[in-house]
Amino acid sequence: MSNYVKRFNLEGKTIVPMGEAARTEGRNCGFIGDSWAYGSGLTNRESERYSRLLCNELGMNEYNVAVSGSGYGAREGKQTFSQQLDLLKSKCDDVDYIIVYGGINDLYHNVMAVDEMVGANTTFVNKAHSLFPHAIIVSAGFNMPSKMYATKGRRFFTNGYEKLKNALLGNITSNYGNVLDASDCSKYFCFNADYYQSDLIHPNANGHRRIAQYLSCKLTGTEPKWAPIASIEASDNFTFKYDTQWLGELFMAFPIIYHNTAELAAGQQVTIGRVNKMWMPRYSVLFYEFRNGQIRVETNGDIKYTPSVKIP
Repeated sequence: MSNYVKRFNLEGKTIVPMGEAARTEGRNCGFIGDSWAYGSGLTNRESERYSRLLCNELGMNEYNVAVSGSGYGAREGKQTFSQQLDLLKSKCDDVDYIIVYGGINDLYHNVMAVDEMVGANTTFVNKAHSLFPHAIIVSAGFNMPSKMYATKGRRFFTNGYEKLKNALLGNITSNYGNVLDASDCSKYFCFNADYYQSDLIHPNANGHRRIAQYLSCKLTGTEPKWAPIASIEASDNFTFKYDTQWLGELFMAFPIIYHNTAELAAGQQVTIGRVNKMWMPRYSVLFYEFRNGQIRVETNGDIKYTPSVKIP
């Protein structure tokens, strides 16, 4: 098996993990989560959700016990992630992987605060180890919505994402040798409407493929293929083929290449382009680290450049 190679294709891009991929063939994988793991809103829920895609491509047996609307805390009529572990145990006594991804319902429905959710996650991991002592627990962290979620803004959910991620990195992963940190999952597609349904909350089929691709890399010891590229709309001044990677409250745009067709006077502000609508900041953002001037991104998405010297 040392030369084992498994090829698979997700999102139209081939990934070829070698060696480590062999260990997933025929393994049992349990999925704990909310409407994301359940596949709410998908046209063909059971075949399009990330749990099925991942198991199909890595040759694993799927045991998805996710319940829409659930979370780490208890809501009326909903199962907690801890209760889902009991259901998983009843369906498969011995799983090799447990993937848990969620937390958004806890914060949005005020079931628990961020610090309480971090503690509940630790309790969940303890119980998972007790029920499935040989399983690798894959903690995919907090599932982020797109730019806004009803009346709660980006910072509200960013706080939950960051605290849960830090807890996974600092506490859980140091206490257990068989917990795999996959808490970066959301940052590879959140705030990009291309990966969400029209509600900007649930991932669409492309979003589920994105999640499956990320998790497949984690389970096989490889790295995601995509890289962060500026989310910039095309304009007369420049054209980008864009993708996005969320970096907390910041976005990085590189490179911005602007070819002025007329002389610019010192202090003359010009619009050189626009950021993608999903990246419009709540407040104007000023970037000082530019040669011969400064760049500001306005709340309407305009990228403004003000040269400090005359530009021929």
